[in-house]
Amino acid sequence: MENKQLVVTAAFLAMIVVSVVGAMLGFYAYSREPYIEVEKPLYRYVRESAYSIQIALKPNRVYGTQTLQLEEGKTLPIYLNLVDNISISYSFSVENANTTGTLQLLVLLKHPHGWSVKYIELMDDFANKASQTLSIDLDEAIAYMEDLCREVGLKLTVFNISIVSFFSGKVRVGSVTRSDSFVHGVSLLADLSRNRIEFSGPLSQKAPVEEKRTVYIQQTIFGIGVDMLRIASPIITSVGAVATAVLAIVRLRISPRDPVKDFESKYRALIVSASHVQGAGNRVVKVSSPEEIVKTSRLLEKPIIKHVEAGGGNPGKVAYMVIDRDATYVYELNTQ
Repeated sequence: MENKQLVVTAAFLAMIVVSVVGAMLGFYAYSREPYIEVEKPLYRYVRESAYSIQIALKPNRVYGTQTLQLEEGKTLPIYLNLVDNISISYSFSVENANTTGTLQLLVLLKHPHGWSVKYIELMDDFANKASQTLSIDLDEAIAYMEDLCREVGLKLTVFNISIVSFFSGKVRVGSVTRSDSFVHGVSLLADLSRNRIEFSGPLSQKAPVEEKRTVYIQQTIFGIGVDMLRIASPIITSVGAVATAVLAIVRLRISPRDPVKDFESKYRALIVSASHVQGAGNRVVKVSSPEEIVKTSRLLEKPIIKHVEAGGGNPGKVAYMVIDRDATYVYELNTQ
């Protein structure tokens, strides 16, 4: 019996642990997402576009040279009457990719009223890298714009020389092929009234292109996915709780019982305790069960007297008596 009770107790404690572990796993699983989103690059490449613009000057004593290289942020004025020719070199390439397509280089003459005309156009097919050069005779460009202005009855005072490159083609990065396009423009403002040429726009550009894909990474604990834990944890907790309740009932049923307490608890309304019993009849009748002593008590309408032997050969022995005039009815409870 003791071994059985030990096994049941161990199982009872184990099921409590299972219930707690299931609850903790459930709390962990429902307190975080089963998957996390991570962006990983699918591809990346860089488009590089650059202009190099040189201005050829007429003989002069102002600049001390007959060639000026345009630079971004340069503040030295360029006098229109000293400009002879403008040379433009353009290059385009794509890093980290194979490229095929068409490169178009346009020179547009734009009037402040908003209209413009195509002055020069170059177009080439290329692979991976492309470059083009052109030259603008400034006197011829001014004369061309003056003719146009006379057609509409205007006097030319200022106009814009806009240089624009257009790329259109296919870019291949690894196993990915995509269509792409790119535009890069700069401008030269020719101000006849102020005798100036002013440059604006970026001479070079680097334009990265990248695409990322979202990857879902499973969250785990002890190698088990959070989504699986969300399913398993309620089952574990429920099984542990039910098993704990069943084992608690089993423990109560197999636990050793105290016969004295059980008897007295059941018939406490009929029992009185006595340290010493007097007036017992000469005839002693021993009954065989607690039900018999209770039945006798009720038939004779006498109380059941509890007596615990203090000395003698059997100290601590418990006897329950019903005393009548002619007899004493005794039930001795085995406490061993």
